[in-house]
Amino acid sequence: MPTHTRRGIKRVLVMLTVIWSIYPLFMYPGEQRNRAIDLYNISRELCYNSGSTPPNDLQSCVRNAESTFEQTYKPWMLFPYLQENWFVVVAAILLPPVFAYWLILGTYAVMMWICHGFRRDVV
Repeated sequence: MPTHTRRGIKRVLVMLTVIWSIYPLFMYPGEQRNRAIDLYNISRELCYNSGSTPPNDLQSCVRNAESTFEQTYKPWMLFPYLQENWFVVVAAILLPPVFAYWLILGTYAVMMWICHGFRRDVV
């Protein structure tokens, strides 16, 4: 494989890795925080729409919803998320681009081998 082709593939994949890293670092935790907010809103709505509940039951239901919200929201804040899951985040950032690099490189090598008549000196 010519050096310029390999270098070009590496440059493209480095750029794609930088773009891809936005998802595991920022987008996925944001989705999980939004999920926690939706769960909190649903549980509070259930507390208020449960009918004729005594005030003590309503307060305990709302407190329970708030404590559940804190337990599901706080782990997805940026710094606690990165401190607890740094290895998973690094793997999620690096493994897909490395897999894509070898897949592209292997596909290119096989295509060149096929196009040049299955000769050994091409690959």
